[in-house]
Amino acid sequence: MAFTASLDVVTGKFLHGKLFENVQNVAELRKEVISGRCNAALVSPNMVVGSRQLTAAACKAAHCVATNSMKTRSINTELLYWLSPTTSISNSLKHFGSLDSDTAMLVAIFSDNESSSEAETVFQLVQGDAVPLDKLSSIADTSAAEKHFQVSAKETSFSSLEDSIITRMMAKEAL
Repeated sequence: MAFTASLDVVTGKFLHGKLFENVQNVAELRKEVISGRCNAALVSPNMVVGSRQLTAAACKAAHCVATNSMKTRSINTELLYWLSPTTSISNSLKHFGSLDSDTAMLVAIFSDNESSSEAETVFQLVQGDAVPLDKLSSIADTSAAEKHFQVSAKETSFSSLEDSIITRMMAKEAL
């Protein structure tokens, strides 16, 4: 149920991720991540409507690390930053980072290898049920995502919600 995505040739990075429901220890995991003892991004899946959205943000985060153009202090917070349609770092962390009260969570880990024992170690720390990534669309709050990303019903009549969201994520630099 874990997934691995090759991000691009330039950075050589891979993203390893796993979607969890019924998570009992989000607060504990957040403390581990914030302290630096756990190298992962804990993503709230509420506004992540598909895996391409996560992969697009991860590609941009890895590229920013490779080109020394990060807006945040780590690749993990850079991922959360690029998931957002705004240039506000605090807004990005607030809306896309897992909260202590969350029961669903996407765990994302960057690595230089297609297989990552570090990712498996982090996944084992989660006290919850691993679920297939295609369940992401049923976990996400699409109404909140449409509102947050300002996607109109007219737009979704000719473009998928995920495509519209990815466009806004990647275009924020140009605005």
